[in-house]
Amino acid sequence: MKYLFVVCLFFSAFSHSEAFYSQSSVVSSLSLGGTSFSGFRVKLETMEDPGQGCNHNSWYMYEHIDGDANYNAVYSTLLSSSLSERSVSFQIIDCITVGERTYPKITHVYY
Repeated sequence: MKYLFVVCLFFSAFSHSEAFYSQSSVVSSLSLGGTSFSGFRVKLETMEDPGQGCNHNSWYMYEHIDGDANYNAVYSTLLSSSLSERSVSFQIIDCITVGERTYPKITHVYY
């Protein structure tokens, strides 16, 4: 039983990334499109390395997953934030892989 607990503890350490919360900042760029990724990229005026082990931290990414009821609302919020120069912040958990690059994955948007 003791060994089972140690094995579970070992695997749980690698299966979850710790959440990172970005500084509140204005959206400086949004990028949509491309064939290798379904979603969009966001660049804030103040970008940080969220410590998720991603190899490209110049953009944060929001992935579109079929059935994601929040996708349009999140994009609209970021677009209006950019136009009004109102700050947003993100919760980042894990990375999104696009080709050989990995980018920080946006899981929540705070407006």
